[in-house]
Amino acid sequence: MLQPTTVNTKGQVTIPIHFRKKMNIRSGTKINFLEEGGRIVLDPIPDFLKLRGSVKTTLKYDKKRAQKAIAEYITEEWKRKEKRF
Repeated sequence: MLQPTTVNTKGQVTIPIHFRKKMNIRSGTKINFLEEGGRIVLDPIPDFLKLRGSVKTTLKYDKKRAQKAIAEYITEEWKRKEKRF
């Protein structure tokens, strides 16, 4: 599906609603930009912190450790994707 949009003076674009709904992109969603074959690919980053509390455990939640683990995961995922191109 092709849906043109315009870049504003701040370099921002609006992602059409069809794509936002399909990819579950909401306000505050983090997105990676990836260059792929002369194109720009937008890749939403999952918010793992939203899963907090969904699994029972005896471990205490440590926000700093969780954020560090997430950052490491994103970095490794980014490196893995870059190797494909």
